[in-house]
Amino acid sequence: KVTWWRDLLYTPQELKDHADEYFDKCRDIIYDKGMNGKVHKPFTISWINLYLWVSKNYLSEKYKCDDFLGTVEYIRWTIENDVEEKALVGIYSPWASSFNLKNNFGWTEKTEITEPVQMAKMKRENQELIDKLMD
Repeated sequence: KVTWWRDLLYTPQELKDHADEYFDKCRDIIYDKGMNGKVHKPFTISWINLYLWVSKNYLSEKYKCDDFLGTVEYIRWTIENDVEEKALVGIYSPWASSFNLKNNFGWTEKTEITEPVQMAKMKRENQELIDKLMD
């Protein structure tokens, strides 16, 4: 199902070329960030869709096509990298960047127990303390 007529227009190479045009145009739009210096217009999935004049699910749908896989990955990685780098150096809000990366790029927060032996020992010590208190 095609939701917009424009969705049919791009070959993988044309999509990459237009995406590169979008990235170049964003780099030409400079915002003054005060003490953080100057920064280009952020790369976003919604703005690239608007620039390409395609539906909001266009890149997700094209990602399923073998011919477009590499091109869509290139676009997504470029945007993801921009968000990550700008957040790490304090140009983008950490909260907004975290929200963006989780919702648009599949990032997750997870807690890993790296020392299961230590955890078992703590559990055993806690149980011993509870047993002593109950006596």
